Amino acid sequence: MDFVELHTQSYFSFLQASSSPSELVGKAHSLGYKALAISDQCALYGAMDFYKECKGLGIKPILGTQLQLENNEQCVLLCENLEGYSRLCEIISRARLNCEKGKSLIDWDSLAEFSGNWTVLIGGRFSQLGSYLKRGNWNAACRILEKYMCCFSSSKIFIELNRFRQMDDDSIIEMALKLADFFNIDYIASNHVLYHDQQRARLLDVLYSIEEHRTIYEEGQLRQLNWERYLKSPQEMI
Repeated sequence: MDFVELHTQSYFSFLQASSSPSELVGKAHSLGYKALAISDQCALYGAMDFYKECKGLGIKPILGTQLQLENNEQCVLLCENLEGYSRLCEIISRARLNCEKGKSLIDWDSLAEFSGNWTVLIGGRFSQLGSYLKRGNWNAACRILEKYMCCFSSSKIFIELNRFRQMDDDSIIEMALKLADFFNIDYIASNHVLYHDQQRARLLDVLYSIEEHRTIYEEGQLRQLNWERYLKSPQEMI
């Protein structure tokens, strides 16, 4: 049974994830993965280590990034070839230059300008589109999808379906599937991985607290829904 996790962040998404590229690849190998993507927040800092680790263990590496757009929208861009990687470097540079150090933001016009040779994942639970799906706001969700359709062909766009063991998982997924059907686009399953092992969630609580300058009880445990964001086996995901 094959499954590929396409939305994976390492600790190079500073203070947002808590495992190294090496740990993620090692866990993927132990689970029998044939391929794995890395998609850190507007960064390729861990890409080289990730690539080497994957090649060493016979896993196909997929390089990408999680990109922050206007109004808290975010998407994942995955390189399809070398040209896609070159364009990814360019758009990351522009997104970084648009903001103060440590932040990034790209506008829709720039996304359209650089688009090509990427696969794009949209609609994750923590994106603006995901929040509209959670609230059942069909019209707002359609407006965001239409923006993506202006940037990419429909064959490049995939809606990301997450199941984080929350009571509203099923209702969000149901609306996401309706949206995919309405726009004639495909979808993928993802656990939006932030750590390789479930116990590493403890460290992520600490990192969240550091970011917000609060105690772990004030901040860390409020940021995580639970401890489900680990790299899961294909059997758990399918």
